Amino acid sequence: MSIQELGSIGEFVSSIAVLITLIYLAIQVRQNTQTMRVSATQEATKVGREVTSNVMTTPGMIEVFLKIQSGEELDPKETFLQALWAQNVLRAIESFYLNWKAGLVSDELWLSRRAGTSRAFAVISKQWWVENKDQYEPSFSEMIDEVWSEIESVDA
Repeated sequence: MSIQELGSIGEFVSSIAVLITLIYLAIQVRQNTQTMRVSATQEATKVGREVTSNVMTTPGMIEVFLKIQSGEELDPKETFLQALWAQNVLRAIESFYLNWKAGLVSDELWLSRRAGTSRAFAVISKQWWVENKDQYEPSFSEMIDEVWSEIESVDA
């Protein structure tokens, strides 16, 4: 066997090795993507539970919710609690939104969470949002503005 024939066999073997490596890497990337999606969804669910838990465990927070629902005025401490809760819940929604934009959360799951976003606005004042929306990612702020517009058009 000549050197040229050995070289051709070597090229063929290395081509097969490269192909096997690419297949292996594709499988690893797919598995990693699935793992990241599951992790992002679990984290979003965990954060949602924490937001709910904070309402139940923060002294005075349940009273704030009840006052808001009954249309009563909040005192300064209650207004502060409301603002902290608003920031907390919006950060949770923003995190979920950014994971959705990155492709880590399914469209169906995001749309179900987006639909629930309007319920949070029963406790968040529009004035607070306008004053604080520049603290959030711009496309998220635009989405929240859309939700506010939808709420206002239903209420009108």
